[in-house]
Order: sequence, then structure tokens, then C-alpha cells
Amino acid sequence: MKNRIGQYSHVPGQEFRPGTDGKPVPVRVRRRFPHLGIVCMAYAGLGPLAASGAELLFKLPGWREWAPKAIDQAVTLPPSPSLNNVMFGAGAIEVALASLLAGWMLWRSLWNVRLPQSVQEAGPRSTFPRLVWRGFWSGIGFTLLACPIVAFGFAMRDPALDIPLITRPIAGILAVLPLLISRAFTVIPVLLVLSGAALGVLSAAAVAHLWQDFPEEPVFD
Repeated sequence: MKNRIGQYSHVPGQEFRPGTDGKPVPVRVRRRFPHLGIVCMAYAGLGPLAASGAELLFKLPGWREWAPKAIDQAVTLPPSPSLNNVMFGAGAIEVALASLLAGWMLWRSLWNVRLPQSVQEAGPRSTFPRLVWRGFWSGIGFTLLACPIVAFGFAMRDPALDIPLITRPIAGILAVLPLLISRAFTVIPVLLVLSGAALGVLSAAAVAHLWQDFPEEPVFD
């Protein structure tokens, strides 16, 4: 039956497996994972911890000149690392939210990868090399994609933004793009790329190992 304009038809991925009579039968497959919430909370916690570690690193002699300066030199940022300033003025809440979003997208991207059954049965030594590059590039991409959340949170808490609280979200949205552009030529993009790549590789390793405990399940129509 041909779909009309405006109609949507979902066609699940099909795989053929031997049926009860030995003949190939088309099936749908799924891979359950009941602990996604715990994984997302882990991503949310790792983000501020990694940012705090980077902040402490740039306090060491020889590294301080690489740290980005405050946009408004008249504004004094909170002590770092602290709840309101885990790294270069970014607060723990927005970093945690951005890390959660990037981690969730990354995990779903890796977990839903389809590989031949023979490759999956060979274990992590076979699946990890096929996941690592996807995790590497997806980790970088999703980390950069979540950056506007951090920029929005930073703009919302900017003490130089002397406007009523009710209008701060609008001003924060308008300030996201200029803030991202102002930080594009600092060390921050390098840190984001490195952290995203590391997150992607570690997530690929975790997925490759957890696949052994949560194999694909056939879903017969």
C-alpha cells in the first residue's frame, strides 16, 4: 500500500533467522538496557568533575597563560573550582546538563549500532574496533552540540547582566552565539574536542562489554 502525503510508515530493520521448521524467518531485533538512567547520571557527574580537573590544571605554573580571560575584566568570577564556577566561569549545573545530554545521545548512538551476529558473538575484541571510531567522532560532535547549554547557563548567571530575572532567559538566548564566538579562539574548543573524544572511546568500550550481558532479542511479528 502506497503512503499518502502526510502519512508515516515505520519499517523496522529486518533480520532472517531460522524458524521452528528450520526455514529463514524475518524477525525484528532489539537490545534491552534497563540501566540507561544510571548511565546518564554518570555522564552528568563526570562532566563537572572533568571540568574541575581541567580548571585545577590551568592553575599550575606554565599553564595559566593559556587560560581564557574573563570577557568583562570588571566582573569578578566566583572562586574556582566551585559550584558556580567549575571551569572558566561555567557552573556545575549547566555543565552537568550538557554532559547528560551529550552522553545520552552518544550512548544511544552506540547502543543501537547493528553488527553481524558472528561479530557480536566474538566478544569485545571484535565489537570494540567497530565501535571505537563511531564513538570517537560522535563523542566530539555531541559534546560540541551541547555547548550552547553551558553558554546559556553562563549568560544567565552573568553578574554584569543587570536586568530583571524574568527577562534573563531571553537575554541568555541572545548571548549564546556571541559567547560561543568569543571563546572559539581560546583553548576551550581544544579541551572540548579532547574530552569528547575520550568520552566516545570510553563509551564504545563500555558498550562493547555490556553487549555481552544484553544480547539482541528477536521480536517475531
